[in-house]
Amino acid sequence: MSYLVKLLIILIISFAVTACDDASYNPRRHSYPEIPLPKHSYSEFKPNCPFQFEVPKYAKVAADTQPGSEPCWYNIEFTDYKATLYLSYKPASSFKSLREMTDDAHIFASKHYVKADDIVDSPYRIRRDLMGVYFNIEGSTASGLQFFATDSNKHYLRGALYFNNKPNPDSVAPVFQFLKEDINHMLSTIVWKN
Repeated sequence: MSYLVKLLIILIISFAVTACDDASYNPRRHSYPEIPLPKHSYSEFKPNCPFQFEVPKYAKVAADTQPGSEPCWYNIEFTDYKATLYLSYKPASSFKSLREMTDDAHIFASKHYVKADDIVDSPYRIRRDLMGVYFNIEGSTASGLQFFATDSNKHYLRGALYFNNKPNPDSVAPVFQFLKEDINHMLSTIVWKN
């Protein structure tokens, strides 16, 4: 047997021995790219409306110009994250009572039951003149968070956070948690103007 044939047989045997390794194949986990998030910072938003609050400095506030919108309806746009917080204000003494507007907020949130895994509504009271309900909508829904805030007398502010992409709670989870902190801060800084 020639030297090359012996070398070839040794190589084939060594490949066969190493190819029969018992190690199992572990595919790489599917992951999403890291999204850089800025430090939370806020500035006062004082519209010519009966309320004011602090908004994130990295958000853009614009009046809602859609057909049917009313004065004191605003969109807080988080353009870097393709998300918008839609805000609508109504005086409680308008054509709908405070009770009817509160019922409407529950109805709007419940429309997400078709796709939602769960909807958790949490009443909150920040101070005597600031309370409401916070709707955390879990699952692959268009809106993961909605709320309303009121003084239970004159003022009613409703909000809904929407992402401008296909709902995927895993991919937007870090941004959702980040924006949730901003919304909680906004809610805690609401001041009603009489």
